Amino acid sequence: MRQSVADSWNAGKFFALGQKILDPLSNIPPAVRLVCMGGRMFAPHQQETDMQYMLLLYGNDDQGPQPGTPEFGAMMAGYQAFNDRLDADGITWSGEALQGVETATLITRKSGKVETMDGPFAETKEQLGGYYLIDVPDLDAALRYAQLIPAVDHGTIEVRPVMDVGPMLEQAT
Repeated sequence: MRQSVADSWNAGKFFALGQKILDPLSNIPPAVRLVCMGGRMFAPHQQETDMQYMLLLYGNDDQGPQPGTPEFGAMMAGYQAFNDRLDADGITWSGEALQGVETATLITRKSGKVETMDGPFAETKEQLGGYYLIDVPDLDAALRYAQLIPAVDHGTIEVRPVMDVGPMLEQAT
């Protein structure tokens, strides 16, 4: 479900009309049509009261299963099982693994000049290795899902609500 929505959105197949997001080509199944409410995107099965939670996956490359081992294969199967569970439960989600910190670039502006710096930046025990963004009714639901992610066995998962900036944007205009 997440790929068809994201791919269609990125391909520009949706356009806004009032509070509905429409597909002018009608090639997207109704199950993934979205409704825009207050700046947030909701699938038809979701409630306006659902919140988005960012699940940030932190880990240490030296801990946990290593690629090429049976344990790593089992861990990856655990991620697929988690993804399948989100789909089966009707949770709208997105998520990906991130490349290593050595591939990161920082960008800042100092005295009006943009500066970039290639990583790595600091030696830390745990590094951000991936994320999930889920729409669930409350923090308790987000915590229940977070504990099912294999990263919890070898690292830390930070669960943080996403701020709804819609009211702030309305005040600014």
